[in-house]
Amino acid sequence: MTRKIIKSVCVFCGSRDGANDKYRTVAIQLGQTIAKKKLTLVYGGGNIGLMGHLASAAQSNDCKILGVIPKHLMEKEVGKINLKNLIVTRNMHERKKIMYSESDAFIVLPG
Repeated sequence: MTRKIIKSVCVFCGSRDGANDKYRTVAIQLGQTIAKKKLTLVYGGGNIGLMGHLASAAQSNDCKILGVIPKHLMEKEVGKINLKNLIVTRNMHERKKIMYSESDAFIVLPG
């Protein structure tokens, strides 16, 4: 069995903060950790809620980030337009397909 080197991590999380303040803290810590490990963060492209906290924490620590957001959610999830790599897709199916194809590992946060 060949071991694959993990270079990118996809994180699925909410565009809201969730019902518990710990969710926000964990999202921030995860963004910082991904950056410190020199991994690429692949996420839903939003700038609010847990997505926003995750991405901002990673961005503040010089993390390479790929945001992927469907056009119809650009306003609702407030697409993080200050990313170097933000892909705007036609729909959710295309969004998930890109996120899966660009990621070596996956993390799902509660909230």
